[in-house]
Amino acid sequence: MDATKIRDALKVLLAIDDDARDAELDRYVSAAISAVEAYTNRQFQSVAQTDRFYTPRRNGVVLPRGPVASIEAIRVDGAALPVGGWHLERGGLVLRMSSDQTPTEWNGALVEVDYTSGIDATPGWLVEATAAIAAEFEDKAGGGAIGSVKRESVPGVFTVEYATGGSTSAFGIPSEVAVLLEMIREPGFA
Repeated sequence: MDATKIRDALKVLLAIDDDARDAELDRYVSAAISAVEAYTNRQFQSVAQTDRFYTPRRNGVVLPRGPVASIEAIRVDGAALPVGGWHLERGGLVLRMSSDQTPTEWNGALVEVDYTSGIDATPGWLVEATAAIAAEFEDKAGGGAIGSVKRESVPGVFTVEYATGGSTSAFGIPSEVAVLLEMIREPGFA
């Protein structure tokens, strides 16, 4: 994700019009990006990596970091599979394919997959959602009141005003943002 765009959106939410707090805001943005990646089981920057699977499942291996942008190579017990020797399914499931393009068993003790995962282009709504999470983090750290203002009063007796934050998930993500993130959430352990 583009941290600069998220910081700029955060500054709009917090009504900050100078650069004096940029280093502090960058910490909240970084934490928000990490929370979004953990919550959605996705990476938002392309990363080349290799995963190893020992005695893989018969029906395929599941690449743990997604979304998968491309598979560069697959080796079974050190021998490279030919291009077309695998098929990538939704959710990072990789099937080994026979010469007639039907799924087949892996028949190996070690499967190594070289692949690239992540999303380079971040949609505007995700920038805004991540900025809202960063604002929640900034609010919880004591930087200000981003929640709703509540007022209780009994005329002629007392008036009390206070700020409240919305409910959050285990990741510190506001519930209204979590609803949006569900659209891109991959199955996993989060």
